[in-house]
Amino acid sequence: MSPRRCIAVIFLVCGVIGGSAAVVPAYAQTTTSQGVAVISADAAQLAGYTGKRVQVAVIDMGFDIYNPEIAANIAGYRSFDYHHDIRGTYSDHGTSVAEIILDVAPNAELYLYNVNSDIELVNAIDHIIGRGDIDIVTTSIYWFNSVGPTDGTSIVSQKVDEARDSGILWVSSVGNHANKHWQGTFSDPDGNRWHNFQGIGEVIDIDVKAGDRLRVALSWWDSPGQDYELCLYGNIIYNSLYKIDCSTRSQWYHSSPYEYLSYDVPYDRTLYISILEYSASRAVDFQLFSSHDLNRYGVHDSSILIPADARGSMSVAAADWRNPDSLKDYSSRGPTTDGRTKPDITGPTCVTTNSYAGYFCGTSASAPHAAGVAALAMEKYPYAEAHQIREMLESNTANYHPKSNSDGTGMVSAVFLTTAGLEEKVADLEEKVRDLEQKLEELAADLLDILSRLAALESAPSTL
Repeated sequence: MSPRRCIAVIFLVCGVIGGSAAVVPAYAQTTTSQGVAVISADAAQLAGYTGKRVQVAVIDMGFDIYNPEIAANIAGYRSFDYHHDIRGTYSDHGTSVAEIILDVAPNAELYLYNVNSDIELVNAIDHIIGRGDIDIVTTSIYWFNSVGPTDGTSIVSQKVDEARDSGILWVSSVGNHANKHWQGTFSDPDGNRWHNFQGIGEVIDIDVKAGDRLRVALSWWDSPGQDYELCLYGNIIYNSLYKIDCSTRSQWYHSSPYEYLSYDVPYDRTLYISILEYSASRAVDFQLFSSHDLNRYGVHDSSILIPADARGSMSVAAADWRNPDSLKDYSSRGPTTDGRTKPDITGPTCVTTNSYAGYFCGTSASAPHAAGVAALAMEKYPYAEAHQIREMLESNTANYHPKSNSDGTGMVSAVFLTTAGLEEKVADLEEKVRDLEQKLEELAADLLDILSRLAALESAPSTL
């Protein structure tokens, strides 16, 4: 691994075309994320750390490479999607992610990659690994459980682990699905083959708007060979629902145990999701993700998405920059389905970018803040390994606490890279020394008291 490799920022890339631009690390941005001050990145910049000689690769759905906020820092780009166009399907998102990285680490070099499928993402990761000069990969796009279980064993998550093993620090957004997730064991107390989510409730209702695309994925990866169906129903008419569609994939023993529905919504309405046992010999454990909030029966736990479930990913939760100690309710929670604690750290969200109308919210905005701090740390510690940089970030958060399944170890902070950070640590150490001195004085007083009592006993007259 070279002392300064490269940072891959988001998640996926498509296509086979590429390009490069002269790297002119001049910070010419006119819009700066409010998260920069929250995480003390501005103080780190004043201390001289700006991400120099750190290459950052961003994987997302598309980019505007001519956007003046990022153009001067683009060292290269490549499209991996079938359109062979770096703009991809949604350039505002990827461009905003790149902007935030440069807000935090204004002299980082950007390598931009866009993708539109899990296979394209795998191809992009192979390309990044093959380059041999990438320091950090950060991704703010994710996949449902239909590409694999959320236990780190999907092809995407294993590829992330491969990138990490090659010396790259991988940063992922944890997902925005705490309110869009359900998990539970198949239950059919009335014997009608429809799953009961709770009591007699056999449907989950979801409110949607005209023009929305509702997507729902149901999986039971630990029980192949059991056949269930996922169905979508419309509004209640005469005390009954009418069927819109069902996902009826056949789950043979070697077939992937999942169902997936996608529906373009023609008008504002409430839709209903249900699960039917088609051919099963035992109850299975389900996991369900939706693109929209579930009105009832939602389960926050284990709502983390792929590839944030990867062992090699530093996965980032989200807190509003105006209230950084309060986790956003939508921020996906751990643990992974194999029981590992996730996320690992938290970043600020709902910030301003040049390319995104309004505030750029979600864990999509929090992850690049963490990636930017990692770039600052890599500049200060150029020979540190990726796992050491990750440990620095996770152990030096603004509100550090033992890692939890909600916000990891707390809000990412660059204070430890500054003189102020050192002074803070010295002050903390001095306070601990004072506490220790006080305890020693108290112990000394107690010891003197004990010795005095012993002396008094020895000099007392005998009663015998």
